[in-house]
Amino acid sequence: MKKLFISTLLVATFMSCKQEEVKAPVVPAEVKESVAPSVEDAKKPVQHLKIADISSMDNAIKVFNETVEKLKSKNKFDAAELHDIHMITYSTEKAIAYFSENLTAEQKEIAKKAAVVLEEVHLASESNNKEATQKNLTEFLSLAAKIAINLK
Repeated sequence: MKKLFISTLLVATFMSCKQEEVKAPVVPAEVKESVAPSVEDAKKPVQHLKIADISSMDNAIKVFNETVEKLKSKNKFDAAELHDIHMITYSTEKAIAYFSENLTAEQKEIAKKAAVVLEEVHLASESNNKEATQKNLTEFLSLAAKIAINLK
């Protein structure tokens, strides 16, 4: 919202200038300071792809099984595969989130740990970090195998 305000302010300033005059826009200091990203903003994940939440165990299991199989097939970790991994993690995250809320006891704890590791896979693949993606994906797949044992 702040960026939109600044953009609008800049456009309005430029539009009001005469063609022969070129003036730099004057942006008040308090606006400049309010546009600077905060530490909290930097920590918030950017949501690039909107995926609906999962609302049933059957759907969560289906999405989980399909996306884990896709993730298991990744072994090159080139730019194209890292992009694929990044996109797959959006759906996988929804299934794991459902498990984190709806499984019981030990399975719930494994799902919560898997959610943390999957987020690391997501972030590493998003930034094209081959080594971190490979390391975290291996750990995630190990946790996914533990979850899958009791899903039927």
